[in-house]
Amino acid sequence: MKTFKCKFGKGVTCEIKVTDEFPTDGSQHIHKVEWSGKLRPGLLRPYISWMNSVNKLLADEWNVKFMHVFMKKPHWEIWVYEPNKQPKNVT
Repeated sequence: MKTFKCKFGKGVTCEIKVTDEFPTDGSQHIHKVEWSGKLRPGLLRPYISWMNSVNKLLADEWNVKFMHVFMKKPHWEIWVYEPNKQPKNVT
């Protein structure tokens, strides 16, 4: 497992654990998400930005194309990650 951690300020952090390799069986690559501190409004955009950087790194390392869906009530944001390309919002 790989671990990524981000500090969002004011004592709020998020730590995720992901598989070492891209899961080819259709399972999720993210196995654990753990927040600490008091969550507050306005964290969604920084969280999506951070996750885009993590997923881009993984797409480059694994040399695979994949997507991540964020639920942003009442809508969804769908991002695509490809090796050696910037994350793309296809919503």
